[in-house]
Amino acid sequence: MDTTKIPIIDDEPIIRESISGWLEGDNCHVRTAPGGKTCLRVLKKHRFDILMVDITMDGISGIEVSVWVSSAPEEVE
Repeated sequence: MDTTKIPIIDDEPIIRESISGWLEGDNCHVRTAPGGKTCLRVLKKHRFDILMVDITMDGISGIEVSVWVSSAPEEVE
């Protein structure tokens, strides 16, 4: 069975840790990031199957991250 690669981006550590623990127990490889700026750096270096991102974060919001991913798929692949 293939491992699903998922970044979890949230500015609240307890949310990142909770979701990460749940997904890792379900054969997923998880990376976490505390915000949108860090997320964009991670997305430029690694390929993921699913993106889990908090919509309301300070700085770069989850919506902005989603727009970036949608408009720059060649950088994410």
